[in-house]
Amino acid sequence: MENTISRKKNNDWELVIKDDIKYIESKLLLKYGFKHAFFTKESNNFKPEEILKYFNGSSTIHKVKQVHGNKVIHASKSLSNENISADGLISDKVNQGLWVYSADCIPLLFADPLNGFVAASHAGWKGLSKNIIKETINEMEKLGCERPKIVVALGPCISMKNYEVGEELITEISKTLDLNGYSIKKTISNMNKLGIANIDRGSNMMYLDIRIAAYYQLIKEGLLTDRISISPYCTFSNYKLFNSWRRENKKLLQWSFIISGKYK
Repeated sequence: MENTISRKKNNDWELVIKDDIKYIESKLLLKYGFKHAFFTKESNNFKPEEILKYFNGSSTIHKVKQVHGNKVIHASKSLSNENISADGLISDKVNQGLWVYSADCIPLLFADPLNGFVAASHAGWKGLSKNIIKETINEMEKLGCERPKIVVALGPCISMKNYEVGEELITEISKTLDLNGYSIKKTISNMNKLGIANIDRGSNMMYLDIRIAAYYQLIKEGLLTDRISISPYCTFSNYKLFNSWRRENKKLLQWSFIISGKYK
């Protein structure tokens, strides 16, 4: 199949249009040679096996039944049981494609340039409160990955201005970052200083930025700031590009994937 490709760039991310499918690439992951993509809403109509053809890919495909938890499994285990419940995958062989799906939650793609290991996780507020990021990094470390060497890209998700939340949710996220105060207002104040949460003084509505919460969880786990890249795209606002559970209240998704490299 002959491909027609166009690209729109910003400093850290690139939107690629290839025939009838669109996806976003992280320049940070590209810098280290990792094949990956954060797909747009068109991917809802395709299975990973169909999407992979656009990349002339021969990698194995690994996915799980996502349940908003903190379980991370080795990719080889998912190949034999595609219905296994988990929210994170980590490669244990060369040329494994790890696939996660999301709407307003964050798709996170991790990579270790030294040995080629990769991981993919799905994190909404529930996953963040259950420390899915910590569990993913712990599993990478068990395979010999050094935390300061890991790079990670956070794909499109809902932005703070579109994510009104309740007091309980704010409290749960604050606990993971040791920002819980003696009152909800103090907790929000602590989180607001880092750009994680805000409260509208007129309506008393509370808002959460799960991207920034994830960023500080990554920092807390020993990752370096210049090895973390956050997508600027909001799934709720960009209705032409992305499905959004909060906007549409329908079970629609977009896929993301990363392929493991050569191990030393």
